[in-house]
This record gives sequence, C-alpha cells and structure tokens, in this order.
Amino acid sequence: MVHYLFSNRGRIQQTNSAISTLTFYSVNCGALNIVCTAAAIACLVQLPQALIWTLFFVCQSKLYFCSFMAILNSREYIRELLHDPGSLMTETHPCHLAKGTEHAAASETTTTNSSTSTGV
Repeated sequence: MVHYLFSNRGRIQQTNSAISTLTFYSVNCGALNIVCTAAAIACLVQLPQALIWTLFFVCQSKLYFCSFMAILNSREYIRELLHDPGSLMTETHPCHLAKGTEHAAASETTTTNSSTSTGV
C-alpha cells in the first residue's frame, strides 16, 4: 500500500504531505508488529517442536492493541496537521509532551524574554 501511495503521488503539495504524514504514522505503528511476527515465524521454522514461537504469538495481540490505540489517540493531532499544511512535520507529537508542558514552556520563555529586555 505504501508503494502504491508513493508511486501515484500528484502535483498538489498538500496532498503529498498528507500521504507522507499518514504513511509515517502507519509504518511507525506497525513496525514492532512486523518484527514480532517475523520472530515468531523464524522460531516456528527453525524449531517446530519447541513452543518458543508462542511467546511472540502471545505478545502480538498486545502489540496490535497498543498500535490500534496509538493510532486512535493520534487521529485528532493528525487531523489538525492535515488542516494546517504549514505545521506538517514541524511540531512534536503530543504523546511526547506532558499535558500543559507547552503552555508552561511558552510562559517561561515570555517571562525570560521580559526579564532580559528590562535588564533585571
């Protein structure tokens, strides 16, 4: 699907940015699932009598659930990015910031700038 999306990109920059953003989130959320699946298949092929592959198989359901929840939680943020094309790939994801951190940092910057400009 990623190959199909990138091979049929058009001339509209906003659409291309949206495709890149959605692809980025999809690949990042699915990468760990792919690694776990590959490990389960490798263990099953190499050691068919041993049940080591079940360790990875059991973890897969939890990884799929976590990926699904991460995508659901980032929908609003991605929607905001797609509606404001100037902000694509320039801001940090809200999952990495604590609630209210950006407001506190902005007020600290304002106070720091005020105190340095007054000479205090």
